[in-house]
Amino acid sequence: MATLLCADESSISEAAVGRFSALRRKPKGVGCIKGTARFPTASFGILCAALRGARPKWPQPNGHGGKSTAAPISKKVQSMSTAEKMLFLRAWLRNPRLVSAVAPSSRSLAALITSDIRSLDDPIIELGPGTGVFTQALLARGVPRERLVLVEADRAFAKLLEQRFPGVRVLHMDAAHLEQTGVFFGRKKASTIVSGIPLLSMPIEKTIAILRGVFLRHLHADGALYQFTYLPRCPVPEALLECMGLNAVRIGFVAANLPPAFVYRLQRN
Repeated sequence: MATLLCADESSISEAAVGRFSALRRKPKGVGCIKGTARFPTASFGILCAALRGARPKWPQPNGHGGKSTAAPISKKVQSMSTAEKMLFLRAWLRNPRLVSAVAPSSRSLAALITSDIRSLDDPIIELGPGTGVFTQALLARGVPRERLVLVEADRAFAKLLEQRFPGVRVLHMDAAHLEQTGVFFGRKKASTIVSGIPLLSMPIEKTIAILRGVFLRHLHADGALYQFTYLPRCPVPEALLECMGLNAVRIGFVAANLPPAFVYRLQRN
């Protein structure tokens, strides 16, 4: 069982983690309020109990959440070969929980998830890059190769990424172990982390481990995590966002993806 720590580093009981897991299994009544995630009103008492009686502060909407208005990716971003698509399909058959989708992310999704990034010269980490669709979009936007680190758990994907993107550092490791690693760029933390990891299909303990590694170890205090998901709600439970002192805002929706996808920006409050 993972140890859950709040933003103030005080531990929460394993029972609280169990409550988060229970919430993840209750889809009824879950919806979005203008781009933010919300749990059923009936779960409000559970949320408060999990947070030791703290009053939840729902993230404020930003007025976005419709179709993507992101500029298209440069033509330098080329389509993947049939062999790479087959590699993706084989990875899904091998571990559907880790890959989650039967097809790679589309260029439209890559354009949206990278469109909000402002500090292109600062260090950037990509989690679960797969065949490198988001990686290509980042490089096409001008991110220096030496300022980009790819964290990939699948060995076949990691090998492909090394071949496709020479000069970009590829780490074959599980993102759940991020908290146990040193900072990838010396003393300078990443300003942006882009995630293609399917959080909704993972146990809550693993989601907690990934978020702790991101926000407590590798991401700058003013940095942002960009996460996509296939459901119209944030893939991180509201109680966990509150506990870690985070807010989530939906920045857009892409229909031209299989399945259609939503993109969220997660930051510290």
